[in-house]
Amino acid sequence: MTRVQEQTEGAVTVSISADGDGIEFSAGGDPVGILAGTIDGAGLGGDTQTLRDLGFVEGEESATLAGDRVSSGLGTVLLGTLQGGAGIGGSTLTVTDRDGDSVTVGNLDQLETLEELLVVVGSAMTGSNVDVSIRVNDEGNGLLVTDESDGTGNLQVSGDAAAGLGIANIDIASDVVQGENLQRQYVSMASPLSELNYGRGIGTGKFKITNGQGETQTINIGSDSKTLYDVMREINGIASGVQARLNDNGDGIIIEDTSPGTLPIKVESVSGSTARDLGILGEASEAGGSIDGSYEKVLDLDTSDSLDDVVGKINNSGFAVSASVLDTGSGGTPFRLVMSSEVSGLSGDLVVDTGGVDLGLATLTEARNAKVFIGEGDSRLLIESDSNQVEDVIAGLTLDLRAVSDGAVTVNVTRDESGIVESVESFVAAFNDVIDRINTYDTYDSETESRGPLLGDPTVSRVRSELYRALQQSAVGVETSYRYLSQVGIKVTTDGQIELDKAKFNAAYENDPEAVENLFAAFEQQGSSSREIAEGVTISEFNTTYTTLGFGDIFEQLANRMTNSVDGTITLADQQFETLLEAQDDRISRIDERLEAKRVRLQREFVAMEESLARLQSQQSSLGSMNQNMAIAGSLLG
Repeated sequence: MTRVQEQTEGAVTVSISADGDGIEFSAGGDPVGILAGTIDGAGLGGDTQTLRDLGFVEGEESATLAGDRVSSGLGTVLLGTLQGGAGIGGSTLTVTDRDGDSVTVGNLDQLETLEELLVVVGSAMTGSNVDVSIRVNDEGNGLLVTDESDGTGNLQVSGDAAAGLGIANIDIASDVVQGENLQRQYVSMASPLSELNYGRGIGTGKFKITNGQGETQTINIGSDSKTLYDVMREINGIASGVQARLNDNGDGIIIEDTSPGTLPIKVESVSGSTARDLGILGEASEAGGSIDGSYEKVLDLDTSDSLDDVVGKINNSGFAVSASVLDTGSGGTPFRLVMSSEVSGLSGDLVVDTGGVDLGLATLTEARNAKVFIGEGDSRLLIESDSNQVEDVIAGLTLDLRAVSDGAVTVNVTRDESGIVESVESFVAAFNDVIDRINTYDTYDSETESRGPLLGDPTVSRVRSELYRALQQSAVGVETSYRYLSQVGIKVTTDGQIELDKAKFNAAYENDPEAVENLFAAFEQQGSSSREIAEGVTISEFNTTYTTLGFGDIFEQLANRMTNSVDGTITLADQQFETLLEAQDDRISRIDERLEAKRVRLQREFVAMEESLARLQSQQSSLGSMNQNMAIAGSLLG
């Protein structure tokens, strides 16, 4: 909302619709038109997708432009999120009960939620005496169709919306039919990486993608990647012969082979857990195939599988579930399959679809978030957490929830000066550890004449210099008592390490705690959305200017600049090393080719020499025979 108002300089305003389920654009009575922006070159169609996610269709124009519903409300889902985001793809549904009564319901494409659709269809069936009920199944991932007519004919469901609802081609003499998985989309290009992987987030790191021609590219996902779109853009912008997109089920990313090669594509981890967290670690089953990072796992079970076999397949699937066999010790079949989510809270809710086979599954422990009210009366706030810890509801405070209480619990917050000192000591230790590592790589022992692997490397020197420069500069825009780390007892020793003078730090904190806190944690920024490049010529962009920075953010930004996946200091150095390694590999390949050519030449010369020797030996043998024959002839003539 703020971005639109900034970009249009207030000409267009954005507001939440009256029903609270969508957004509206208005321009003070003037018509407002909306178009998708330009494609960013990543081949993702992100701008069109963003427009659709906001509830708008390209080309719409009105004085007040109201978008479609983007929030389903409680207890239901938007129809547009079904079938991986494709929607139900039709408008009519025909239901015939086993007694022969039938009804056709139309205009279903005008509805917005699954709940609305079920109510409309249910009312139509009731009005036409069709004794069928359609509801969401117990697993919550599909529909359950139940005939209640006591008839003997076939239960039938058809219509162009039936496939999108997972109940197509039903024509069976049965009272109950389990629909197919509706595949509700819950992953989009805008999904924050911190919320993926069952709420555990996607870690930073590198992975290699090898396409069908054997060409390999390294993808670096750093802290600057915030959404799944950033990851897909990184892959599509670097890797050739592969395409990253949302999978058809809308529950993950898929890597497809677009090269003419004959090898199956594969993804290998280089560092970190990024590829594993995205679910794309591994190799395609065939050339021209794909690697699907779906967060839904499908297991193939055989009729001959024992419980131990099933447990093994579940535990080896890479899914965030642990399975075991429980011996109840009772009855003729005391053994039970138990599955437990490895993810806490509602994010760990297990949905097990057995394909219509009744395995007698029962929920022993329901997935729930911890909930706590902050405040009292009507103004209190409900806070949820996927664990029994609630962080930063009150800045810098972590609440450990121990038990349920009927009454209010008072929390007294006091300053933990020992914790503050420990945090600063951790910073000092981390800085010294980095310097030690740098010195290990950039060292020379004159006695043993051994040298570090990066001795004399300019990147190492630059990183070291940047660290010391950041350490000795002043905090940005901080106007309180302390602006330098040396003022609160952090200083550089003669051996290049830093140390903390606790007495000086405690005295500074006692004198002005706010100033010490600002020194480390102050943070303010300003954003601009346009820039004038010439008189009367303005281009749109969004730049962030940091007006106030404490040392915590100073070092964080330094780390980001060094590790930025595009032009970071260490990233560029890493690319140079990779280029050198590739050059050496090419040189080795050329040497191998020359050696092979020389081997072939020498082998050919050796064979020719062997053949010549064989001919000489044959001639020698012939000459020996001639001499012998001549000697015999001479003796006869004599």
